[in-house]
Amino acid sequence: MNKIKRFPSWSVEAKAGLILGFTALTLAGSMTLINNKNNQGTKNSDDPVIVNPSDQPIEVSNNTEIVVNEKIETLVRPYLINATIARHYYDMNDDVETRASSIVLVPGKNNTYMKSVGVDYVYSGKTFSVVAATSGIVSERINDATYGNLICISHESGLKTIYSSLSSFNVTKGQQVKQGDVIGTSGESLYTVELGNSLHFEVIKDNTYVNPEKAYTSIVTKI
Repeated sequence: MNKIKRFPSWSVEAKAGLILGFTALTLAGSMTLINNKNNQGTKNSDDPVIVNPSDQPIEVSNNTEIVVNEKIETLVRPYLINATIARHYYDMNDDVETRASSIVLVPGKNNTYMKSVGVDYVYSGKTFSVVAATSGIVSERINDATYGNLICISHESGLKTIYSSLSSFNVTKGQQVKQGDVIGTSGESLYTVELGNSLHFEVIKDNTYVNPEKAYTSIVTKI
């Protein structure tokens, strides 16, 4: 029985031509693929350019205002040593013992007492430097009959800090001082005769006395 031929019989020349044609077709396809890949990396000059916003230069207008944060001043203690309280400010919100220690005998008057409107600080009987609790202008520098040598510093917010019972001055009236500047040294006065070497410190805002111990670290403009 004759077998059915599924494929035609090819001559040697035909087979060689077929192989060469297939090779040429494959090579042409490969070159086209390579060209397409290369063209993907090359942009036409007419194509839109997409730029990352972060790469764009920042334009600053000549009218732009640069805001610099100013230092916020808080009330600091008027000394640099480890002073202690000899006499408190009279505060109705304090306990009975603290209020009792803030009753002061009026100098020169027997059996007459007054409420302390400031705080008296001592340092084991030693003299210590007194520093400005706020920046401001020395609005007063006097010798008071009761409080002795006294300095008043007026802050631009209207707050006043008073330092008295001083033994010496380091500033003059009208002088501009910075917070922390040494303005004098502790001493004695008729008001603090029972305490010895000390500093009497007061804080006043809008003609009202403020408890210094409760005002420390508060923003000066908000006291």
